[in-house]
Amino acid sequence: MIRLRHYAIALLAGSLVLFIPLVRDLHIESALLAAITGCLIAVFHAARGDRSTDMRRVGGLITVIYTAALPLLIYALAVGCYSFHGLGFWIFYPSFSILFGYSITRFFRITGYRRATLWGLTVVLFVGLGGFLLELFTLPQVYFHNHVWGGWPGPIYDEDVRLGTSVIFFRSITLSWVVLLWVFPDVRRSRVYLFLAAAMVVNLLLSYTRLAENGVISPREWIQRELGGYHATENFDIYYDPTAYSDEELGMIAAWHEFHLAELTSALGIGFDYTENRIESYLYAHPWQKQKMTGAKFTSYVPVWQKKDQMHIAKTAIAPSLRHELVHVAAKQFGNRLLNASWSIGLVEGLAVALDVRSNGIATTDQLVAAAKPYPDARDMESAFSVTGFYGGRSSVNYTTTGSFVNWLLDEYPVDSFREAYRTGRIERCYGTSMEVLPAALVGGRYANGSGLA
Repeated sequence: MIRLRHYAIALLAGSLVLFIPLVRDLHIESALLAAITGCLIAVFHAARGDRSTDMRRVGGLITVIYTAALPLLIYALAVGCYSFHGLGFWIFYPSFSILFGYSITRFFRITGYRRATLWGLTVVLFVGLGGFLLELFTLPQVYFHNHVWGGWPGPIYDEDVRLGTSVIFFRSITLSWVVLLWVFPDVRRSRVYLFLAAAMVVNLLLSYTRLAENGVISPREWIQRELGGYHATENFDIYYDPTAYSDEELGMIAAWHEFHLAELTSALGIGFDYTENRIESYLYAHPWQKQKMTGAKFTSYVPVWQKKDQMHIAKTAIAPSLRHELVHVAAKQFGNRLLNASWSIGLVEGLAVALDVRSNGIATTDQLVAAAKPYPDARDMESAFSVTGFYGGRSSVNYTTTGSFVNWLLDEYPVDSFREAYRTGRIERCYGTSMEVLPAALVGGRYANGSGLA
């Protein structure tokens, strides 16, 4: 049973979280953490209950988890970071996840399964991880909903995270599963329970047929229907919003697609036949339409981890982003087997920056790096090519630095060496030298002698 010490532990845990910048705000990150924690605890907590105490036990656990939110709420009010959307995530994430985890283990316990905790934990892990991976590798969206951990709204670059109606709709599905699992063991004993179980089954069937329309998932076929327009080129299937693009604009954009693809495949030595394996290009009218359909607002993206080659770009981002995103598409041909990309985020984004020949209007990538002394050393480069270093530091600087470095590698070494380094993420092995030597050679050969400023 829940004791006073459990509330004290929850308050202490909430206070300790205040020292972790990413999750100390009363918003989606901390709500997601509370949902995962609460769901897992509920799995173990339900195994020791009985019919007469189940409601009290799950209610007590919910109050304990929400007690941990009190320090976060006080902090948010004190620093002026309180958000109704953050409160909404806290309402819909932890409580429903706790109910979900508890009801699963309770179902196995009541129906007589031995080791109900193990069964409950297995189902929770399958739903929490398996459901996510299924959507990640089959659907083009970059937002996710999950019964165990709540959900994730989209890319880290978008500046605003709001509670949408899709969260409420999806959590109604979670609640339907909770009620069904709760009453199903007793349907033979009570007509009320039988009616509730039947109602939940009907509701689940209806809900799962309306997932796309309610913003829970975004299959490619649904996006294609919603956009409405279609234009084919030699290598591309372009889906677009006809209300936002004139015939002249679309013809020019289609020509850009083919031109950039031809240049990039030539530069990277790719002989892949895209006429048989066509690239799908999704062109949205504006960032808000793209956010509604994919979860990404201002972020153009390529889900390289999926088998189908595709790009998702809003109209305002086509000119600055099309070539950059096409680099990611082309590089899939020599990426690793799991992600179709490199294990090194610096190589992934560095290649896209290196082959994006646009200028920022002031200076080239090499000029930006050459003008920013001190020049990057081996430690800076190694950090930029790691996930934590790339996103943990100044990402804009890392984009520029890795882009200049990859550009130099492509100029000075055979492209086959880069392709192997990209696939494995092992720069030193593929170039036969160390990261102590390569940045020094780059600085001495391109920046220090002024060629980077040419």
